[in-house]
Amino acid sequence: MPTKDKCEKFNHDSYICHLVEVVNILKYVGISDQTTLASALLHDVIEDTFLDSEMLSKELERNSEVGDKIARVSQQSIVNVVLELSDNKRIAKAERQSALLGRLMTISERSLNIKLADLLSNMMAKPSQWDEQATAKYYRQCNQIISHVEIYNKHVNQQLLQLALYALDCQTRGSAFYEYLSDFAGLGALYWSMSNNSFVIDSTHADRKMRGVIIESKLSDLFRCGLLHSFKISDAAPISLYCAELHSETGEDFAYAKPIEISNCSKVLCNH
Repeated sequence: MPTKDKCEKFNHDSYICHLVEVVNILKYVGISDQTTLASALLHDVIEDTFLDSEMLSKELERNSEVGDKIARVSQQSIVNVVLELSDNKRIAKAERQSALLGRLMTISERSLNIKLADLLSNMMAKPSQWDEQATAKYYRQCNQIISHVEIYNKHVNQQLLQLALYALDCQTRGSAFYEYLSDFAGLGALYWSMSNNSFVIDSTHADRKMRGVIIESKLSDLFRCGLLHSFKISDAAPISLYCAELHSETGEDFAYAKPIEISNCSKVLCNH
């Protein structure tokens, strides 16, 4: 069975949340290959449970149609990917990072994409009990992995790679935009537009119409992947916001010549 740390991911949520999150990240960047998605859901099963590759293969076979040759090929592909992603627990923990970096040179594109999605999920939900030293060490290891993939594996999904680089930067150097959004969430003035797929801030009230600010940031990508765990959507009915301004993370802020209506805006709350 998974260890306690594995069972209590995301503030004591079930570890299945992490597995589903990895799958959702892959889907978000356009990866729909069923072998990749199934492997992502099972990527920790050999490393963190009693199952070995032979047992996993038998379980997959038992749950598929008997005699289906295509299914058998797919099953073996899943087992191969999970094996590529599994650390060798028989070697010292300090040596596993070097072993992983070596494997990144030869593993399949499927495994590379899953590894990045797995890293993304883990980076955004580090254990709260970690001290500064443990946190710094972990993010150094993340940086090694991402840099290695960036340099040597050009066939990895580039949107996924850029998202991982952005998340690492946010977690190590901080994000002024994240603090900005958190402040407005605390004031009850932060919204998420389902129609625009962006954060919107309710800045003022004028002429009975709410005037808003559209936020252009890669934080929107992280939120859509479910990685901003401190934010949650309110159950309150969505509203429309009339936006006259746009604030961009790139620094290219501008005001619209004419206010535009952003519909389906749901309030975003701090998830504490």
